[in-house]
Amino acid sequence: MLQILRMSLTGCEVRRASELSPNNVLAEVFIDKIIPQGDNFALIDFTYSIKYLPNIAVVYIYGNAQCTDSEANIKAAIEAHKKNKELPIGIGANLINAISTAAGINSIFIGRVFDLPPHFTPPRPIKETQMVDAGMSRVKPSRPKGK
Repeated sequence: MLQILRMSLTGCEVRRASELSPNNVLAEVFIDKIIPQGDNFALIDFTYSIKYLPNIAVVYIYGNAQCTDSEANIKAAIEAHKKNKELPIGIGANLINAISTAAGINSIFIGRVFDLPPHFTPPRPIKETQMVDAGMSRVKPSRPKGK
C-alpha cells in the first residue's frame, strides 16, 4: 500500500455558472499522472473535482503526493494507471482517502468565497442527554490542584 511521504495542494479553479442551489453534488479524485522517482518512490499528480449539479458550479483542486512502496507495487500502480487511469484499491486506498480528506476540508473554505454549500455534511454535535442515552460518559477537564 502506498505510503504518503508528502502531499501538497498546488492550485485550484472555481467556476460558478448559476446562483441557483444545487440539487446534487459529486466529488471525485482523479489521478492525473504517476512519475516514477527511483525504484521505491513515485510523484503522483491528482485533481479533486466537485461538481454542483445541475450545471451550477465546479471546483477543481490540484496537487501532488510523493509516495513510497515496494518496487513491485510502484510498477503495478504505474501499469494500472496507464491501462485505466486508476490505482489498484489495495495499493492506492490510503492515498485516495488522504487526498479526499485534505482537498475536501480545504474545498469548504474555497467554496464559501463563492457562496457554495459544503459538499458533505459535518457530523452533528451530540447533546449531553444523547450521550447518556447512548451509554457515553462526558469527560470533564481536570484542573491542577491548588489552582
